[in-house]
Amino acid sequence: MLFYAVSAAPPTDKDVVARTLTVTVNGEAREPVSFAADTTDLGEFGVIEGDVVVVVLVDTDDAGNTSAPAEVTFTAADTIPPVAPELGVTLVREE
Repeated sequence: MLFYAVSAAPPTDKDVVARTLTVTVNGEAREPVSFAADTTDLGEFGVIEGDVVVVVLVDTDDAGNTSAPAEVTFTAADTIPPVAPELGVTLVREE
């Protein structure tokens, strides 16, 4: 399982009152999650390598208007290399 963290810049407009994040995996939308307007750390989600993921964030203002969606689409891939192995070399003699 691969885990991704989602973050966003604070809203530009001062009248934004809520944010809604929707994650769609392989064409199936997960339950949208709502956040307070000033939230920039939108949590984590997990997917399986090879899944096609669409992440959408929409801001809503105090009049109920919604912003154009911010959208990121990607195919989940494990790009984290393993930790480098530890290696030791010790002088054992002099001739």
